[in-house]
Amino acid sequence: MSAGNQAGNTKRGTGKVFGPSQSGNANTTPQQHNPLSEYTQTQIVGDTTGASPTGDLLPQEWELIETDNDNIPEEEDILQRLDRIEKRLDAFENTSYTFLLYAKQLTDRTVSFFEDIFGLSGGDLAQIHDRLGINYNNKGDYPKAIEAFQKLVTQTPTAPAFYKLGVAYGNNSDSQEAIEAYRRAISLDEKHLRSYYKLADVYAKTENFGEAIRSLTQAVDIDADVSESHFRLGSVHNARGAYDQAITAFNRVLALDANYPGIYQSLGIAYEQKGEHNRAIEFFKKSI
Repeated sequence: MSAGNQAGNTKRGTGKVFGPSQSGNANTTPQQHNPLSEYTQTQIVGDTTGASPTGDLLPQEWELIETDNDNIPEEEDILQRLDRIEKRLDAFENTSYTFLLYAKQLTDRTVSFFEDIFGLSGGDLAQIHDRLGINYNNKGDYPKAIEAFQKLVTQTPTAPAFYKLGVAYGNNSDSQEAIEAYRRAISLDEKHLRSYYKLADVYAKTENFGEAIRSLTQAVDIDADVSESHFRLGSVHNARGAYDQAITAFNRVLALDANYPGIYQSLGIAYEQKGEHNRAIEFFKKSI
């Protein structure tokens, strides 16, 4: 092989790349190493391995290794290997399931252990169940979230606690239970606006627009200067085809906050559905 061909090759076993100035000449001064350039290159290609920015870089693609034809495995050998892999995957799946069951039991036992040994107060236990419920809910495990929040409302029956329980019920498609939880939250705090909003959401999803409007009207009566209350009320009016009332509510939002997210687009949609195309275009342009 000529010196020119050797110049750009990767030296097998070292992971180092020799440029033209380094090939075959130990006395040649190598080019100055610039760590910043390597780090920039790493960021551009999206490397997320956590390797040192100044370390040797390797391509993300698989490198094909040449194999002698005599060493190619027979079809029967390949099938046997695949069978072994399948069995190992089955065993791994069973092990993972067992681990998850154990982790759930461990969580329950941990709470009970700390309660018995360290004498946790009701507030401490409530905080634990609150955190567990939030984590389960955000991970999509709504039944466990409901279980945790049920324990939370037992420890601290407050409006925020019942609100969280209502959210978990709603995510689990338990509409009636969600309604009851939100109503309980409102009974504990008549100014808990988030419960009015979520209560209206549940009713609107089942097209019970009358109850949804009633909930949002109560929210507006509590504080008429909250833009979100008017926006949600306008959205429900728009969904039920009451476009004039929707436009009235949206204009109230505009008067309170001209930069409220989505307000111009919502007004444009309401005018378009009402048949006033020129007014719709006017607001659609403002939304861009």
